[in-house]
Amino acid sequence: MGSRRGSERREEDLGTAETPQRHDVLWFPDGNVVLATDVYLFKVYKGLLSMQSSVFRDMFDLEDVGTVRSGDEAVQDMYDGAPLVTLVGDKGEDVVHLLRAVFEHNYHHRDDRNTPLDVVTALLDLSTKYDFKELRKDAVFQISQQYPMVLEEFDDVNDAETPMFGHQRSECDIPLLKAAFKAGIDALLPILFLSGACRDISSILRMSGSMDSECLNILLEGREPLVVRINMLLMDLPDNVQEVLGGTNCQDVKKCKKAAYEKLSYLAHSYIYHIQGYIVVDCHLRRICQYCRPAAIKYINKKREEIWEDIPSLFGYPGWDDARTKLKELLGS
Repeated sequence: MGSRRGSERREEDLGTAETPQRHDVLWFPDGNVVLATDVYLFKVYKGLLSMQSSVFRDMFDLEDVGTVRSGDEAVQDMYDGAPLVTLVGDKGEDVVHLLRAVFEHNYHHRDDRNTPLDVVTALLDLSTKYDFKELRKDAVFQISQQYPMVLEEFDDVNDAETPMFGHQRSECDIPLLKAAFKAGIDALLPILFLSGACRDISSILRMSGSMDSECLNILLEGREPLVVRINMLLMDLPDNVQEVLGGTNCQDVKKCKKAAYEKLSYLAHSYIYHIQGYIVVDCHLRRICQYCRPAAIKYINKKREEIWEDIPSLFGYPGWDDARTKLKELLGS
């Protein structure tokens, strides 16, 4: 049977510009484990990590954690008097966000829409990987607050230029979709696929680097029928809306029946927000009286709601009720 001994890493072994450096904040002199990433070393506490993460708990329970083989000997890799454990594949900056959320009570607030985007995506990714259940729920809740699954609430928040997570909203959709897909958060995926699909193709391709190929395929394949449905609604408007104009209280039936649309082509894309009834009527329908206006808006909104209800199925998901149920279960677990 092989023997076991310790191997202490020295500053000159790890302290060069090309190797991980001690993190300024996450280095506790009395810590009992050192976590290594591509750019940082963190000296922290096994117990606190084990309390919140089943993955770290199991990792630390292993007798050979942090050991390397040297012939027949198992060599315990050490640094500054503590076992050295390498977090393979994790970016140092992402681990900073995870560990600060664990060790600093005020680092992350799930109700804060100004949390930097890279913090949100890192917490979602690594809390899933290492099974930090409470952090994962906080990250999911934080995203869900900005991406409601009820049409009226979606309209209230879905302005592409609204600041969110330190960026314009339009710059957050694809990164959040990538993170949620990787983390397997099915409850968020229909609304995030919709939001991603509302971007133009060039923006999608520009921001889709490192996106899982399956995720990108679902996004592009779902976007196509969404564009078709919206364009069909727009093409049918001149004939179909005319049927609801000229009602009992109409001020000028002849004039309203001849109401003309203008620049409908401006709406011919996948952005469902812009085909709200009042936007179409007030910006693209001329010569309609005040009594016919509500009827036209109601008709357009009804057709828009039909598209909304079908959106999850365009991306291969059961429906909004299913997504809302899964979200409630996840946050309540």
